[in-house]
Amino acid sequence: MQDNSQLIRNFYQSLEKNDPSQALSYFASNAEFKVIGMDQPFRGQQEIGQAIKEWNQTFPDLKSELVNVISSGDSVVVEFIARGTHKGPMESPTGTIAPTQRKIEVPACDVFKLSGGKILSWNCYWQSDVMMQQLGIAQVKAAA
Repeated sequence: MQDNSQLIRNFYQSLEKNDPSQALSYFASNAEFKVIGMDQPFRGQQEIGQAIKEWNQTFPDLKSELVNVISSGDSVVVEFIARGTHKGPMESPTGTIAPTQRKIEVPACDVFKLSGGKILSWNCYWQSDVMMQQLGIAQVKAAA
């Protein structure tokens, strides 16, 4: 059985293939995915799969440069930079954002909890404000 850090590296590779079913094969049936700062987590493979599918449609060329992968016991923490082009609609709390065709480069960190070679939880710390500024949707805050 592969170690947890390699399993998570393989998971990121599967995300880049835009094949949600392959990415879902890494999850336990009762897994949970939270984007920190969003109100509701995605629970179970169906909801997680839908979230992955929508993200792949929004940023079909998204690639993650893994900067640090730290594994301890059943936990893996990944610091990464996500790069891609906004080519599909994106749902937001204020409504649907039409494709801007702009590129993003967003620093992020994911924290995974695993058991028996499957992901039980995935907490994503995503710099939404950076992404929105790069998409031209949010104003850069002026220095005080």
